[in-house]
Amino acid sequence: MNADTNRTQRTEDRGQRSGFTLIELLVVIAIIGILTALVMGLLPRAANAKVRARAKAELAQLETAIESYKEKRGFYPPDNPKDAGANSLYYELSGTTFSPAKGIYTILSDAGSSITAASVSTAFGAGGIVNSTADEAKNFYPALKASQTKDIKVNGVIVKLLGIAVKGPTGDFCPWFYNSSTPAHNPNGYDLWVDVILNGQTKRFGNWKED
Repeated sequence: MNADTNRTQRTEDRGQRSGFTLIELLVVIAIIGILTALVMGLLPRAANAKVRARAKAELAQLETAIESYKEKRGFYPPDNPKDAGANSLYYELSGTTFSPAKGIYTILSDAGSSITAASVSTAFGAGGIVNSTADEAKNFYPALKASQTKDIKVNGVIVKLLGIAVKGPTGDFCPWFYNSSTPAHNPNGYDLWVDVILNGQTKRFGNWKED
């Protein structure tokens, strides 16, 4: 009887020792809480780093396209003197075909995307798109993705603008600002910049600085 009792007691002791004590459970919960807080704190930093990297990468792509345009034509794409954020970069860099009879410019790489000559004048304050078939049109931005453009109303007409699909001061799309006629930071070239939201604050990335 005593031997059986001892064996039963040892078995019960082992069973009790195999479980967690209240203190051990509290320690585990505390560790999980600390790890969760660390992860939650790192997530915004990772998201901000992703936006920064994207802004820098797309800025470099756009600069390359603009410089290729300059090399081909001898001058930079025209800007909108009255509104740097409402520019015709999408149309100038993509290249267009022009139908004089219809007064319509159609994007070389996207037959479904077009703009009337009247809309060019209204939205961009320009007499037309320089990079058109009337003057050896060329697509200087073949790597352009659909997510990098958006239909936006400018002066009452819908046009496509280049931008970054991230949170910005005006919503979920940040248009590129462009000034080639009176650049303040690059007198012999052009100013190109975009404003995005990081940590609840507006940050600017441009071809003369990185905020």
